[in-house]
Amino acid sequence: PLPKVKIDRTESRSYFGYDPVEKQFKVLCMTWCPCGIYDISPRVLTLGNGKQLWRKTEFCRVHYPLFDGICINGVLYYPAAKVRGYGVSVIVCFDVRSEKFSFVNITHDMVIKRDSILINYKGKLGVLEAQNDHGDYHPLFNYNYEGINRKTRAILMWILEDGNKHKWSKRIYEFPNGWWEPDDPDLRFVGLIGTGEIVLSPYFLFNPFYVFYYNPEWKTIRRVEIRGFEASEHPLVHVFIDYVENVTPMKVLRTS
Repeated sequence: PLPKVKIDRTESRSYFGYDPVEKQFKVLCMTWCPCGIYDISPRVLTLGNGKQLWRKTEFCRVHYPLFDGICINGVLYYPAAKVRGYGVSVIVCFDVRSEKFSFVNITHDMVIKRDSILINYKGKLGVLEAQNDHGDYHPLFNYNYEGINRKTRAILMWILEDGNKHKWSKRIYEFPNGWWEPDDPDLRFVGLIGTGEIVLSPYFLFNPFYVFYYNPEWKTIRRVEIRGFEASEHPLVHVFIDYVENVTPMKVLRTS
């Protein structure tokens, strides 16, 4: 287990990043006061160096981390709010090697909710967002976790083309007619895999249990049945993509 950050009366969120130049794994821990006053500097822990100590890094402007992030080419991205209690208004960029922060604004019609997800789109940051029948959310209320269901008509993909200019491109991928069956459970985004397919999975175990693969180019969707969950007593499901079984990094961490 990681050492605890020894700070009282704070909320926190941690992110995992990798520096491909120095070949180092790092954990970024952001902490802030529950009363809304940002009074704690970010902490960084470098894995595999034998020290296992949290240290302060460059102080950054006030923001409140909200959801999960992703590390792409040595840069850790995560969505955040500029004002506590509001929805996502900015993407935070943390350079894992230099440990410096930068920020990218989102567009006025871009809504990042709990069921949205950050992806690696051909080396660029991407955001997947479900487009449902009832319209858009106001940023004040985009904490809703609705997922993908019978009301979902399309997937919006936002791609960060130029972080310095805060330039995003937008693509809309419609689902084929009749793709949703009456007994299908609500789904969530898992991510984008190397074939270019978007992976979707249920929140909970169902029998039969399917993982869905949506091809944006052909606008087709296929479902793959996953067996072996019959004896499981845990209802929640977490699906991971691009999994490669390799314990070498774990051995390095244990012996360093």
